[in-house]
Formats: sequence, C-alpha cells, structure tokens
Amino acid sequence: MIRIRRRPLKKLAKEQKSPPKTISQEIPLSKKLEDNLVFFSSLFQESSDVIFRSIAVGNIDAAIIYIEGLSDTQKLNEQVLKTLLDKNEFDNTNFLLAIENRLPIC
Repeated sequence: MIRIRRRPLKKLAKEQKSPPKTISQEIPLSKKLEDNLVFFSSLFQESSDVIFRSIAVGNIDAAIIYIEGLSDTQKLNEQVLKTLLDKNEFDNTNFLLAIENRLPIC
C-alpha cells in the first residue's frame, strides 16, 4: 500500500502568507565618481551587457550605467544625453536637482 503525505493546510497557508525572502545589502557609494565606477565595474565585470558611459556635463564629470538589452539606446541618447549635454548651466551646488528637473520621464 502506498501512502501519500501532504503538508497540513495550516502550514501551507502560513508559507503562502510569509513574504519572499530577499537579501538586501547596502552599496557603499563614494563621493568620488572614479571610485564608484571602479566599484560597479568590478561588480558587473562578468556582465557584457552592462554599459558604462562617461560624460562631462559642463565642468562636472558624470557617468551613465545601463543594461544594453533592456534599455532603448535611441531614447537614452535623445532624451537623457542630449538634455544633459546641451545645457551647460549646471554647477556643483544644484547638479542633482537640475538633473531631476530637466530630464523627461519616459
């Protein structure tokens, strides 16, 4: 005779209610762009589809990191890079705020 054991319904319901387990880890970002690029390059060194593009916005060095197969590079060039590179009114004090205000939301 063959017996089939099933999990008790209470245990099954409890497993379904619990949130999925995820690993969260803080990423140590630096104030120096070069240090951050080295960190992310080492993190994604095995991924050939992660693209790093360094740009200069006015007198400020910046970088864009994107995934080649998942990003629309034409829109990235037209809407993000063109917006950043055409406007040279950025300075160090309001750089992030200016980027947030100028970049279109796709």
